[in-house]
Amino acid sequence: MTVDVDHLLAEMRTVYPAGLPNLFRTLKGNPAVLSAFLALDSELEAHGRLSPAERLLVGLITAEHVECGYCQAALSKEAVEAGTPEPIVEALLDRGLPNDDRARTLAQAARRILELHGRLPSSEIAHLERRGLDEASLLEIIAVVGEFTIATYANHLKRTRLDPEYRSTPAARPPQP
Repeated sequence: MTVDVDHLLAEMRTVYPAGLPNLFRTLKGNPAVLSAFLALDSELEAHGRLSPAERLLVGLITAEHVECGYCQAALSKEAVEAGTPEPIVEALLDRGLPNDDRARTLAQAARRILELHGRLPSSEIAHLERRGLDEASLLEIIAVVGEFTIATYANHLKRTRLDPEYRSTPAARPPQP
């Protein structure tokens, strides 16, 4: 079975009518990867526990963790557009913690999952559950980390050029070599 890249990109153009982000052009270098990336995103959008804004925050934390300037710029803009207050985005970009309880808990969970490669102590899992992140939510955070690890590593590999619409974000900085 072959992946119809033109069809996938046409679908994405409906989501991004102002212009298809360069990330998707980067991922089309392997149509199966592009298809899997979009399928994971679509499945989480349709059935996930985290809101779109929350998933973007986890993606932003992942981008910050692996120092992907492209994803930091794109995800910070998209997070604000999805309703995240700018001070939350700015706190995450500064590697700090936001004042908002839910965003703070998401940031702590995502950072610890990234730092410990998912090996959270049971006491920490229990603490996160008390703060509103049950096992399903933690697994979704891991899925979003995986999704944006694909994006960030692909951007590093191909040195994806930052789209004009993302250049004005506070996170826009030259990509790391």
